[in-house]
Amino acid sequence: MVKPSVISERPFEARSLEKRTRHLVDTYSYTSLPDQYIRLLELLPGAFEEQICIKLVTVKLTPQQIPSYHALSYAWGSPTFDHDIKILSDNSFHLLSVTQNLHTALRYLRWSSASRILWTDAVCINQTDTEERSQQVARMADIYRSADKVVIWLGPEENGSDLALSAMATLASEFQVDWNRFPIPRAYSEDTDSSWLDLNNPKPFDHGSYSSIVFLLERPWLLDLTEEVSEDFLWECCYFLYQFYDNVVGRAFILTQNEGLIGLAPEACRENDCIVVLLGCPSPMVLRATDDGSLLVVGECYVQGLMDGEALLGPLPSNWRRVGRFDEETKRTWNTFKDCNRAVYQIEDPRLGPLPKGWCEEKHPKEHVYALFRDKTTDVVDWHDLRMLPSFLRDRGVEIQEFNHV
Repeated sequence: MVKPSVISERPFEARSLEKRTRHLVDTYSYTSLPDQYIRLLELLPGAFEEQICIKLVTVKLTPQQIPSYHALSYAWGSPTFDHDIKILSDNSFHLLSVTQNLHTALRYLRWSSASRILWTDAVCINQTDTEERSQQVARMADIYRSADKVVIWLGPEENGSDLALSAMATLASEFQVDWNRFPIPRAYSEDTDSSWLDLNNPKPFDHGSYSSIVFLLERPWLLDLTEEVSEDFLWECCYFLYQFYDNVVGRAFILTQNEGLIGLAPEACRENDCIVVLLGCPSPMVLRATDDGSLLVVGECYVQGLMDGEALLGPLPSNWRRVGRFDEETKRTWNTFKDCNRAVYQIEDPRLGPLPKGWCEEKHPKEHVYALFRDKTTDVVDWHDLRMLPSFLRDRGVEIQEFNHV
């Protein structure tokens, strides 16, 4: 495979280059692209505060001939093209207007002493030529796939994004993934902080770390990955990060045979192991049949589609979601349910029916984060919801089985 390079590593000053060229004459005019060709942007070197100067290079892109370049992915933001950059062409500088987001990205991505070769759709495709735009957009998957690197520009530092990236880097340093079998063991080394191995030891992240991650996840490029992302979802991502180390390291990705649900299970799990939901367990469990008919507990697992009580209570109504809400007083994230139609939250699972006769909910100062129940006959207050007892679940038609395990 031939990879002709168009990168110029010879350092030079953009100002001195401009002195050797004529003054700006007009706006830039694109020339047509031959078949199988693309344009690459040569970002000329310069100091951070200097005006952006580029050259456009036309190169052939085929499976047999792939040039060296980095493909830039960013959120366009405002569609207003109100920031000018200079294009050097035929020994003259011409003007090209770009969006603020792209202008900022190029300023941060520019090297001070060497050219950098990039591909970005807003400049490398003639946006005023409908036919070219259609043809080049159809090739974008190949363009990104063929790039030496894909550079994702999320924006400049703000709202504690440095803290967010530091927290995620710290977390990532504590585990490693075997991409052949997909287990995720703990990252043991001489430099490993032993406190990470204690599941009861609080992790070194505070509320500020999670807030900064929420702001980072609200960046336009990340929000473009989905049609709508709520603040609750962002906090759930942070809650997932908080529990990630305790619940994911030492696991392997799994796929259930009948339902096709994906999840994470102990690395020791095998094909044909059984996933069950046991009353009283916070997570589904992996069980394995033994020769004497009993069941061996392999360990707990995470299975998308079973984590919200679906096996016992059925799916949540379409307008309801289970979300994690951070409570400032207790400094904990609590499970709640949100009615997305009315934008209201409640602790009680909307799938549960009325309380058994003689029981009522107990009023208390923290009822917005957890529920208490009172037996009117004995005046006993209890944390446990009787509606989740086997007898009540059987009355709802849930198939309850008993297991003997070792």
